[in-house]
Amino acid sequence: MGPETGAGGGQTHFRTFLALIVAAGCASSFTAPLEVVFARRLGASAGMLALYIATPGLALMTVDFFGTRLVPRLDARHALAVAVALFGISELALGLSTSVPELFLGRILQGLASGLLLGSSLQGAVRVGHSPEYALGKYNGAFMIGSVLGGPAGGLIASVQAGTAGYRLSFFVCAAISIVTSVTMYWSLPPLPPSGPVRTPRLSFPDLGAISGVRTALVLGTFGDLLRGSVVYTALPLTGQERHISKAIVGLAVGVLCAADVLAMMSAVRVFERLGLRRCLLAALTAGVALSLCLAFSEDVVTFLLGALGFGIVIGTLALAPQLLLMSLHGDASKGLASYRIASGFGTMTGSTAGGALAATAGAMVTFLGIAGVIAGGVTIVICTGVREAYPAAADA
Repeated sequence: MGPETGAGGGQTHFRTFLALIVAAGCASSFTAPLEVVFARRLGASAGMLALYIATPGLALMTVDFFGTRLVPRLDARHALAVAVALFGISELALGLSTSVPELFLGRILQGLASGLLLGSSLQGAVRVGHSPEYALGKYNGAFMIGSVLGGPAGGLIASVQAGTAGYRLSFFVCAAISIVTSVTMYWSLPPLPPSGPVRTPRLSFPDLGAISGVRTALVLGTFGDLLRGSVVYTALPLTGQERHISKAIVGLAVGVLCAADVLAMMSAVRVFERLGLRRCLLAALTAGVALSLCLAFSEDVVTFLLGALGFGIVIGTLALAPQLLLMSLHGDASKGLASYRIASGFGTMTGSTAGGALAATAGAMVTFLGIAGVIAGGVTIVICTGVREAYPAAADA
């Protein structure tokens, strides 16, 4: 049995939740920079490597797409503990693999675990926190902090031993972190059941409802993770390489972007309340277009660093705002966040895949011009649709 305290049992529980989310975020990114290289070391062909890269995203999207009547109806503490434990098992499977086909079991489990983790942690944030809006901002920031710490730590562990042995060690350490985090979640968090009437959890097609404006909000919900996938992991590093910017500066730029992303998500709610959500969305999207154009044409190192800083603020704003829009539209935090996960998962997969393909074939300038065009589409959506009328909570003050 777990703790007997009810949901939302004070600031102590919320601080514990955030600390555990940092640990879960760390585990989720711990081996991310190593996984493709490990598959190559085991002899993966180009075609197998493409399938290997796509598999977790497809599994994650499966959970997001078919889980809108499953994840919100589960106790978030139980779902989180299972998700993080399953992620640990996936890391064990990867670490024990001796051939490329054996890797796919771990990758499928990894994607399923990530989908359940991201969905249930959003549900947990609004159930354990007193204010759903502020809880979401702090949750997103905590997860990003863990993600920023995980990759370098995993790489450091992998460097302890030569060859694939170092990679396997990193997988096993990540599995241990995941299992410890899972057990700690179960025993230290209070029960976090869904509010309202008890409904049977089940897999189904997405439950988006017929509420006006939901589909527009879902489209806007893709932008934050789309930009994370295309800018942070593809366009910025490629730009640095093409323009002979040192690896130290590129690393600094990525670190500055991630830090700005975290701070934006953790403080954005107050800005939204002061300026209005619609106005902030427009400002972030417009700034994203301007930053993309600057990075496409300017080869100055200062512009490179300032662009990274600006993109961190843009991405943090675009990640959090649609979550609040969808909660407001549905009038139900659990249902709104479940629908947001569909948009977020699609954005992650599209951003990393399309961004990588464009960067590999056309270079940094064309990649940033493409990103600018996509973000400009978001500006058009906010201006030309009934965002102001559909979202009373988002109307400008």
